[in-house]
This record gives sequence, structure tokens and C-alpha cells, in this order.
Amino acid sequence: ENTAPFIQGEWCFAHNGTINRFNEKVEGLLGTTDSERLFRLLLQEKESNGCSIEEAIAKTVHRVGNSFTYSSLTFLLSNGEHIYAYREYSDPRKSDYYNLMYARDKNMVILSQEPIWFRDWVPILNKNLVTIGGDLRICSQYMT
Repeated sequence: ENTAPFIQGEWCFAHNGTINRFNEKVEGLLGTTDSERLFRLLLQEKESNGCSIEEAIAKTVHRVGNSFTYSSLTFLLSNGEHIYAYREYSDPRKSDYYNLMYARDKNMVILSQEPIWFRDWVPILNKNLVTIGGDLRICSQYMT
């Protein structure tokens, strides 16, 4: 229950980082990690406000980022149809550690923290959300 990926319904989630003293009340926690709490909070935001997953991500990272100290809010989230890759780190000196990038190939998009194989890797910038659809279309947006 304390190991990623965390799964709820159609959603699968993995987070890299630490959120200090993260005590937000959320329902359905199975374990004790800040990662699972972030995941459940994000889904709770989506369900309780009836908003899109992109809006829930924006609201959740804004709320958590303004209320708690953290090393990184970087995560991957998927519902089996789309992958949402979000990168946010608090200390620019640790940007390499909390790296996230993607490479497009003919039949796939690869997400990685380090460049593997010989591909044209595109870094995901700090506070950016990259959405990858089933058609392999990639959209990037800055989250304020």
C-alpha cells in the first residue's frame, strides 16, 4: 500500500519527490505516503468539483505548492487513454535529479528521467504538464 504505482478505478499514478508535513485530509488512503495522498487529493478535486483532469491537476499542484514545502511534485498519471506527465521541483540545483523528458518514435512516446537509447529527447520544463493521447499527440502547458 506504500509503493507506487497507486491505482484507483481507471487511474494509475507515480510520484517522484517529497512533500513535507503533507497532512491534507483525503478519503480512501490505503497507506501513509505523501505520494498516495497527492494522488487521492488530485482525484478528490476532480470528483468533488466535476472538473477535467487537467483542471484538477492545476488546482492540486497550485494548492499543494503554496501550502507545503516540497522537493518535487513530479508525477505520471494515466487512465489508460492518456498519460499526464507533470514536472515541478523547488530547488533549481536539483533539476537534474527531478528530470523528466519525452521522445517520440513512430509508434510510441517514451517518458524517462534520463536519456536512454539514441532519441531526440525533449525536456519537460519546470511547472509544465505534458499530455499524451492515444493517437500519440503531445500537448504541453505551463501550470501557474
